[in-house]
Amino acid sequence: VGSSADVFESVGAEIIGAMILGGRLARDAGADPAPVVFFPLVVHSIDVVASSLGVLAVSKERVVALERREGEYAPMVVLQQGYLVTLAVALAGFGLACFWLLDVEGAPAAWRHFLGCGLCGFGTAFVCMRASRYYTDYAFEPVRRIAESATTGHATTIITGLAVGLESVVAPVLTVGVAVVASYHLGRTSGVGATSGDPAAAARAAGLFGTAVATMGMLASAVYVLAMNNFGPIADNAGGIAEMSRPVHQSNGRGAFAVWVVHPTHRLISTQSANVVVEQHAVVGVGHQDLDQEPKVREEPRDLAVAQPPLAPEAERVVVPDHVR
Repeated sequence: VGSSADVFESVGAEIIGAMILGGRLARDAGADPAPVVFFPLVVHSIDVVASSLGVLAVSKERVVALERREGEYAPMVVLQQGYLVTLAVALAGFGLACFWLLDVEGAPAAWRHFLGCGLCGFGTAFVCMRASRYYTDYAFEPVRRIAESATTGHATTIITGLAVGLESVVAPVLTVGVAVVASYHLGRTSGVGATSGDPAAAARAAGLFGTAVATMGMLASAVYVLAMNNFGPIADNAGGIAEMSRPVHQSNGRGAFAVWVVHPTHRLISTQSANVVVEQHAVVGVGHQDLDQEPKVREEPRDLAVAQPPLAPEAERVVVPDHVR
């Protein structure tokens, strides 16, 4: 609910701001403000359809088919494919909406410039998605680096995790900065309002509207991203169930992922179905090994006297009657 409320607030603020900026810009340029005002609503209506198609593109059958073809159980790959479907459909609809509603009289190239602003937003969303996957997926180097540091103690794990966390925001921050500057420049040079009484003010307003259009492109796949975000709690619950049940090691001739949580009293060997758990656990160590081999995990002491205090002598024990129990 919290993430949905945050995205709803962002989309709502972006729609209202774009409607205000677009209406004022069209009126100052002497054009009909209605198409520009309705442009954000049309774009996000298309986004809902695009995200729905992306959700429909994800199915259990596709995951099973991928496992049979590639020999690996990788549900995140299918989720990424659904994201690409959403992005492609939303981009096509965005281009049609720009050509239909932003073809301003007196500025024939305006809709192309604003389409470029939208492409800046689409590119920003894609880069942020790829950066998030790179820094949280066990298949890439950052998570494996944290896992390796976990073998030398708690301090190195914390230091490495903090370093990776700070490193993970570099690409999104730089991408957002470039997108803001590029979209403002594209909007400013769109030619909208060039024949108005104050061309400089109209150009600045067009630049601000360009940044709003870029925001529309960045949030075009927000519905699908929220749907994909629900995969995280499911994977977390699966990890908790697997850890509490402590599944017995079985050899089935296939690969599995050994996950060791950074805590001295908890160790977990997950089966192949818990591969998805590792996707959401960048702070745990992850390694791959063959199930035909004995898991290389440090055994915990099984002496119960270490985990609980000694029993009281017979004379000091309190006997509870059966009817009170």
